[in-house]
Amino acid sequence: MKTKVFVYGTLKRGGIYHHYISKEDRFLSTAITKKNYRLFACKECPFLIEQDDKNSYQVHGEIFEVSNDTLLKLDELEEVPDIYYKKDIDVLDSNGNELKILTYFYHPNLLTSQDWEVTTGNYLVN
Repeated sequence: MKTKVFVYGTLKRGGIYHHYISKEDRFLSTAITKKNYRLFACKECPFLIEQDDKNSYQVHGEIFEVSNDTLLKLDELEEVPDIYYKKDIDVLDSNGNELKILTYFYHPNLLTSQDWEVTTGNYLVN
């Protein structure tokens, strides 16, 4: 069984953890979240916060179709459920199609004063 995953940081093509997505997995499209969220980063790792308020924005990312094995590896990398949790969200692909896709959210209580916000909603990996 394959799962569609929305990635917004180091798992994107060119990102330092993209190798967790295997060659058998498939890139489907660039995408943007339909709802507004907040994107933060520390060092080289971004994280998505489930917060829709006047300070939130749409987040840019990529959609991949991944195997169960890859999904388990991503869960391990993201330290689910301790650091991140998974949830389906609505995204718009590059053709404007609305899709319900799995993504990883960071637990907001883990934010620190050393984290900075990526207010563009687009974490650049290159």
